[in-house]
Amino acid sequence: NVLTRQNLKYFLPRLPSLTQLHTLDLSCNFIDFRLNRDDLDQFCHILSQLKYLKNLSLSGSPITNRLEYILKSIEHSLDVLNLDFCSLSENDLICLNQMSTHHQFLHLDLGTNRLNRFMRQLLIVLIKQTRLIVLDLDYNRFSSNDYLELIACCQRLTTLKSLSVRGPNSLTTQLAAATFIGEHYSCLQSWKIASPIEYSLNRFVGNDEQNYLIQTIMPYDMFVNEMNKRAKCLVSISELSV
Repeated sequence: NVLTRQNLKYFLPRLPSLTQLHTLDLSCNFIDFRLNRDDLDQFCHILSQLKYLKNLSLSGSPITNRLEYILKSIEHSLDVLNLDFCSLSENDLICLNQMSTHHQFLHLDLGTNRLNRFMRQLLIVLIKQTRLIVLDLDYNRFSSNDYLELIACCQRLTTLKSLSVRGPNSLTTQLAAATFIGEHYSCLQSWKIASPIEYSLNRFVGNDEQNYLIQTIMPYDMFVNEMNKRAKCLVSISELSV
């Protein structure tokens, strides 16, 4: 769905009548809360009335520098917060840090927000979440160093069972991460990654010589087996989006 501003004004005031509302999914409606403060204020006022709300998804709606208003309007802790592709800023991550005493999530999705720009704040956000079970950080443009630092940080999340960090990384980086996960993650059951750039990019380039070289170093099937063996959990490998 794509809610227009007029539809939103009609739709939002009716939500409090759903007195037991548990999940509010506004994904892919591209509601830009940056454009009109009245719309943001109305939305926050409605959220404050949803006493049983536990799952909130704003995926695809830009909320740059507006997350503080949204989270403060919810008096109780959410279980699930989906902020994928929401144009998050460093201030929004600082807000998540400051609100950690109030909001402790079970499932947090911060994918596709270019969080490589705010690594320090992101790591603080994660460390302060003490009951996180599912964490999604796909396609945030992490460098190899960022990626490995993130993997090292997440070992502190002792309740974490599912970690998704899909994005472009090299074969050696993925193997190093898998080794670390196998040695330091006791509870992780599922790890989602993208195929290493050596395999994925060659499918687009179609260079036979390069493909031969890659297969000589480590055939793809061998890579998959090695990742599962090292990580000691279920590794889900998807095609890399380029």
